[in-house]
Amino acid sequence: MITVTSIEINAKPEQVWSWIWDEDKIEQWVENLVGAETIEQVPGEVGSTFKNTFSENGKEFVMEGVVNSYNEYTDYEISLTGSMFDLTIGYVLEDLGSSVRATQTSNITKLKGFFKLMAPLFWFMKSKACKDQIKMMEWMKELCEAESNTAETDESPAEEF
Repeated sequence: MITVTSIEINAKPEQVWSWIWDEDKIEQWVENLVGAETIEQVPGEVGSTFKNTFSENGKEFVMEGVVNSYNEYTDYEISLTGSMFDLTIGYVLEDLGSSVRATQTSNITKLKGFFKLMAPLFWFMKSKACKDQIKMMEWMKELCEAESNTAETDESPAEEF
């Protein structure tokens, strides 16, 4: 199941990048992510490993991840492996001058265990997944723009009297 969400954010690419790359910031807008931990960081980031802990309906589950591609301020892709399913998530940032178009692509690549039996229902669940993805991207946009506006205010020269 592939879902794609794209949103325009009034910020610079490096500001948006921090919201999709920094573990502490990701935890603020991915609503069911309750923990993110780097296991091994390698030079250039590709091959770096991490562990994410999610909470769904009061139950926590862990997914182990690896960075597949990394191009700072423009794009990256990760793979996550868990007991229920595997997925890839990719981000692409397009500098539009005064804003950035951020696109997230998620792809469930393998269903496991009970979820294999539920595969036909995933087509029906796709619209909910899209809505959830849009909601989270909109929340990330709000957080990023608020931070961007604060940074611009802090950088403005003080008025002289």
